Amino acid sequence: MLGRATEEPQTVNRRVLLRKVAIGEVSALRHVFFDFGKATLQEASFEELNMMVTMMKQNQTMQVEIGGHTDDVGSDTFNKKLSQQRADAVRAYLTNNGITGRRIKSIGYGEERPIVSNDDESGGREINRRVEFKVIAK
Repeated sequence: MLGRATEEPQTVNRRVLLRKVAIGEVSALRHVFFDFGKATLQEASFEELNMMVTMMKQNQTMQVEIGGHTDDVGSDTFNKKLSQQRADAVRAYLTNNGITGRRIKSIGYGEERPIVSNDDESGGREINRRVEFKVIAK
């Protein structure tokens, strides 16, 4: 399900802030969630994605790369495909909310770029299941 930005703010228990980032800097979208093994955005993701929409509307020349990542559970082929579908879902959300598609590149990295060990006991797998954005032009 792809949502659209709401006209009125919704009441939430947390506030998500996107700070200014330099060209080439990678930032994780920590509050973007998907159904297990799927590329379906959960409603809890919309607040952070709406903030990204706002940021991109305020910076009309900004271009970003959306990178999807998985943990190492499952085959390399499945993880690569799933990570691409998740990056594409974020891209679709942004374009459905007024951001021109040519400003957004989506890439699925699969399990190629873990940021911590995939040892589940330390929470590594959860951390490695992420979507990141990188500003590639301002």
